[in-house]
Amino acid sequence: ARTYLLEIHVAGSGALDARNEAVVRYAEGFRRLARRAFPERPAAPRDVFLVLAAGFDQLAAGWLRLGRAERLPELEPTFTRCAIAILSASGEDV
Repeated sequence: ARTYLLEIHVAGSGALDARNEAVVRYAEGFRRLARRAFPERPAAPRDVFLVLAAGFDQLAAGWLRLGRAERLPELEPTFTRCAIAILSASGEDV
């Protein structure tokens, strides 16, 4: 986690591009999940899911910078709550 979230910034543009692609794929997974779970609702813009994925990424990175690597599992309720809020919202709500 430390390498992916913090140390990658000094690995060069190729590594950062790969990390960005991973966050985009993660966001796309959230988007597909929302469409399957709530097919009757208008689709939220793709950027909504990118914000969700990037937010998870940023919060975890902050905890790592503070030396809380062993406490990362404590973020699960926060991540779950945010994901549920975004995934259950209609495209018109977000």
